[in-house]
Amino acid sequence: MTTRLFGIDADRPRFTVDPGDVAVDALPQITYLNPSREFVPGTQGRMISRDRHYRTYGAETRFEHRGMTWGGMEHVLQWGLRGERHFLNDMRSQGADGEVPSIANRGPRIRDEAYQTTAVSGFVQDMMRNGDWIITPGVRIENYTQNKVRRSIPNNPGPHAPKLDDEN
Repeated sequence: MTTRLFGIDADRPRFTVDPGDVAVDALPQITYLNPSREFVPGTQGRMISRDRHYRTYGAETRFEHRGMTWGGMEHVLQWGLRGERHFLNDMRSQGADGEVPSIANRGPRIRDEAYQTTAVSGFVQDMMRNGDWIITPGVRIENYTQNKVRRSIPNNPGPHAPKLDDEN
């Protein structure tokens, strides 16, 4: 019997220029047809942050029974259970005109969605060895559920990032 506990906690912010998915360091090479859409640090244009925070926790237990012979073949019977919980917070923030958001100052939040997933599985298999051949028939059963919640942001007119004044 073996049991494994696992978990991750990863914060993954990304900062881009609105209205486009443009990295800040790529801005000097970009020429906009409409100059008012260009991001000029300290002056005009808005940057957005897409903050994703991932957390996963789980446990897995496996059992194994060796040393069986049947039908002229060696058998290793294996079975186990696994359970996982996944959490994802998908948030957006937006800086003021010309502001360059950072990890420490991501700007006011304009979207906040939370996802949760539960996954449970069980399996049983028989690893059969006959000379150089290994045949492993088995069965796996899984149950997976997911939900999403869009949390309300005070003073935000809608669930998506606001558009710049000259965008349609």
